[in-house]
Amino acid sequence: KINVGFNSFDVEFLNILNKGDKIIFGISDPPLKYYFNLIDITKNATKNKRVEKVILGDYHLNNFDPKPISNSLDLIKLYKSKLLNDKDIIIQGPPGTGKTFFISRLILELLNQKKSILISTLANRSLIEIANKYFTISNAKKNVVYKSNLKLEESKEVKDLRPMPKDFMPSESNILLTTFYRMTGLAVEIGKEPVYDYLILEEASQCFLGTIAAAKKLGKIIIMVGDPLQLPPVVNQNNSGQISSDINLMLESFAYYASTINCPKYKFTTTFRLSEKACYQTNTFYNNSLKSKSEVQKNNSILKNLSSIYNNEGGSSLFYYDSKKLNELYEFIFSEIKNLLRLDSAFNIAILSSTKKGVKLLRDNLLHKFNDSQDQIIINTVDGVQGLTVDFCFYFAYSDGNPSFSFKINRFNVASSRAKYCTLILIDEIYKIIPPYKGLVGDFISKCSYSEIAIGTEKINQYKPKGKSESSEK
Repeated sequence: KINVGFNSFDVEFLNILNKGDKIIFGISDPPLKYYFNLIDITKNATKNKRVEKVILGDYHLNNFDPKPISNSLDLIKLYKSKLLNDKDIIIQGPPGTGKTFFISRLILELLNQKKSILISTLANRSLIEIANKYFTISNAKKNVVYKSNLKLEESKEVKDLRPMPKDFMPSESNILLTTFYRMTGLAVEIGKEPVYDYLILEEASQCFLGTIAAAKKLGKIIIMVGDPLQLPPVVNQNNSGQISSDINLMLESFAYYASTINCPKYKFTTTFRLSEKACYQTNTFYNNSLKSKSEVQKNNSILKNLSSIYNNEGGSSLFYYDSKKLNELYEFIFSEIKNLLRLDSAFNIAILSSTKKGVKLLRDNLLHKFNDSQDQIIINTVDGVQGLTVDFCFYFAYSDGNPSFSFKINRFNVASSRAKYCTLILIDEIYKIIPPYKGLVGDFISKCSYSEIAIGTEKINQYKPKGKSESSEK
């Protein structure tokens, strides 16, 4: 006998299985069906005025100047006093500024008003983060939060989350969490009139215009929470500029839409995830507009006990590896993670790559080694974890034939800002000679210390960033 294990089964599917049933595995629907939904919505745009206004809008990129908000709870108060009648609200949330916290408190307020709510994002992980944050509220309403395609692991992580039944209908005081794929499918199926009081698009930078149009078809009031400087929609197409002269409108739909639409716009400016050092680095992308209120600061005992390859003030540092000796790199990552778990066995750690091939290499060579710690180790693409917060992050900048892909500003910004303590950016040593990054990403990297280490020895060469220090910059 051979025992084979699987994960990510839908709870609804598991509930209909009987002993002895035969299961046939095939290719899942997304993302192809998602794109078919977008095509359907776009082709039929003129049949719905709300959809038509989105799809056929005259867009530009030169007018996005959101009002700074230092505390997301202030925006809740502002919503209750001034924003109740606005049909669109746009909120920019840089890394760690409390977007998920804000959404969890906002939906509690909306539930108290007996509103029906749909929350949608590209990745399931972001939906689980929202559910987790909501159910930590002491007076959170139970048995009112549903999720489409609820997985067994998700139901164990968030015990009060309920699977979306097939006959689910929007009703007052309930919430549906669903992906862009399922949300656009619902938009294709319904009539002309919106069926939800509120529709919240989380991680809105990953929306296409068609995604926004689908939200308009479903929701009476649309709240878009995202960041133009984080991940755009996924487009796996080389030389995408040859497809259309308007391709940038598709690749940066949220940025264009947020710049053009006339509605209240706000920006959270306090990061609770990033330490002062990490905030200093990430401010490279935000014109020094962010302030840190992280509990992880310089006098933290964890930071003091870290290996010298990490930044003992928090934030990102670089580690150069030999791409001809990847097995040694895997051993190094494994050893470092075991050391971190000895410091605190409850740490959550992400190992990210910009490419699916990089993720496959990491999973094949590392995941089986962690045994009982597997639930604490996330190995995924950067595109699959936007919204994620972990204690430590390893970013494997694997080129897969396109060195600059790992260092595109939006993707690099997300990868380098997931961790509360430290991020270790793993870079092929050949890039010391010919860097595949430039501009703001190059400026960020210039603020990082870096290490060269002969893996398997105790020799470490440390290099501090050139130019101004954090204190002199201030």
